[in-house]
Amino acid sequence: LIFLKHSSWSVKTLALWSIPCLIAIGVSYLLIERYRRVEQAIRLLVERLSVLTYVYVFLTVVSVIAILLRNI
Repeated sequence: LIFLKHSSWSVKTLALWSIPCLIAIGVSYLLIERYRRVEQAIRLLVERLSVLTYVYVFLTVVSVIAILLRNI
């Protein structure tokens, strides 16, 4: 509720937007728990994306080093 002090959203608006979000999370959870194929597909996707994460982290470190060297 601290967020609402600094926001133009009312509690009613926040509640109305939270309901579809919670429903989507619940449906996703039920699909993953009920159907093994969905679980396997998501697990495969996450494994493939994690490889890209290593590439992005490496490029970020190289970029930060390049910026630091330019500013010295």
